[in-house]
Amino acid sequence: MMKHFSYEPSDTPGKFEVCFGTTVAEAKTYFRPFLASHSAFVYIVDKNLPKSILETVVKITDVPATTIVRIDPSKKNIERVISIWDQMVKTVPAAAIVIGGGTTGDISGLACGTYQRGIPRIYFPTTVLSMVDASIGGKSGIDHTDVKNSIGVLHYPDLVINYVPFLESLEDGEYYSGFAEVVKAAVLYDKEFFKYLEGLTIRPRLSEEALVEVLYKSSVIKAKICEEPNNKKIRLLYGHAVGHAYEKLTDGHRRHGDCVAIGMHVEGALAVLSDHWGEEEWKRQAKLIQQFHLPIDLPIETNLDDLAAKMEKYKKLVDAKNFLFVLPERIGHVVAQDGDCRVRFKKSEMKALLTKVQNYTHGD
Repeated sequence: MMKHFSYEPSDTPGKFEVCFGTTVAEAKTYFRPFLASHSAFVYIVDKNLPKSILETVVKITDVPATTIVRIDPSKKNIERVISIWDQMVKTVPAAAIVIGGGTTGDISGLACGTYQRGIPRIYFPTTVLSMVDASIGGKSGIDHTDVKNSIGVLHYPDLVINYVPFLESLEDGEYYSGFAEVVKAAVLYDKEFFKYLEGLTIRPRLSEEALVEVLYKSSVIKAKICEEPNNKKIRLLYGHAVGHAYEKLTDGHRRHGDCVAIGMHVEGALAVLSDHWGEEEWKRQAKLIQQFHLPIDLPIETNLDDLAAKMEKYKKLVDAKNFLFVLPERIGHVVAQDGDCRVRFKKSEMKALLTKVQNYTHGD
């Protein structure tokens, strides 16, 4: 059940490989060519992963786990990066093998992108979210002060091996959280993929065959959007104006995927109330989000002044006078004004708009 695609970013030389496998033998076929041209590896591993995951990666790579940096992904800060740099300076690796979710991928990307001006990394994502989102596009970053992903580099993994059985170890909430980005990709880019997702049966999880197909299609969409001009690439931030702000408001106690799901529902409602999107499609989006056991409602007790203050720190979606939103106009397309995929709403009106959206989404 092997799936594979490659892409060549316009701003970085080289071809980057993304593959999906369900057996150790399949994964080996992808890694073997890389092993022939590299030596002296360092493992960068989420310290919370089951021991069996590292053991499986060692079987796939045939690289002994002699140099390992175990990191705590509870926070994306410079201390985590420094711990990797310290080990790299001691052991002088030629490449890194990274095992973990999106936070581990981000931290390792910054470390690998800056050590010796950049060394290759092979990424084994271990969550749905990291397979369809964090592993694609090369963005690596850490949080600084109160702003998510504010310090980073562009450092693509040379090879991403999505070994799908790793997802079996996830508890349900973590498993489903990643599908927020899958739904987002379909809403932004592909109405046929959206229909495909609507027809899936989850009992309680996707079959292995359906899971591989969903991961593959969503990753291809993300890769395509990532290589578009910035004024179109910005579409990837649908659900993130509110989602990022709410995640920071909870001090990271809500999963990123859950916050993006809530953000899509809230921002989709804003699209409906501002006459950019039809209510029936917004309801289809809500139903699909819930089909993957994800939340949709911004808690009614949320302080909207605090939420707006957090939104203002996300500089990609704010200017001097306005908040900026990526809004759907129909499934597969977003609103575009003068080539910009962001719709402007005055900062002075944001509290009233958020109140109106809260009342609408909660049925008042």
